[in-house]
Amino acid sequence: MLDIKNEFTELISGSEEIIIDECRGSDILENTEGLFHINEESFRKFKLKLADEISPNIPTDKISAEVYQRKKDATLLQMFGSFGTDISTLCMSWKQIKIFCKKHPMWLCGGGFGTLFITKINGEYAVASLNLVPSIGLRMSAFPLEEKYVFSWGFQHLVVPRLSS
Repeated sequence: MLDIKNEFTELISGSEEIIIDECRGSDILENTEGLFHINEESFRKFKLKLADEISPNIPTDKISAEVYQRKKDATLLQMFGSFGTDISTLCMSWKQIKIFCKKHPMWLCGGGFGTLFITKINGEYAVASLNLVPSIGLRMSAFPLEEKYVFSWGFQHLVVPRLSS
């Protein structure tokens, strides 16, 4: 396994095999399969409603994923940009995010802090954030990758396709 080092995050899943199965078919935003609640307001930035298609009908192969943790104050672009690879190689589909949540809930960040995935919504890079909210369970929000907010408290997990071999 290669040791990917960057300024803002550190690998916490180590050599653990985190598999996300292949995906087929399209999906709509509100089809969360009971895994999480949608923060609909955050998706309006992308001009999406709950009934809108979010994953185009493009099949994805089975992949391995890695989980990183933020270790230093950073924006979303700094966190995901620090991997030293094209941002598009870090993207996961809506269906892949759901499969991760179903099969690997132990890697979701607790304590009210977010688990972050980079994806594309209507052709724009976006960050899907899953937070555990005591009154409702998991809640998903979406933010533009260029969001200027600096994460400076607590910690966040970042889930990306395996970067090391």
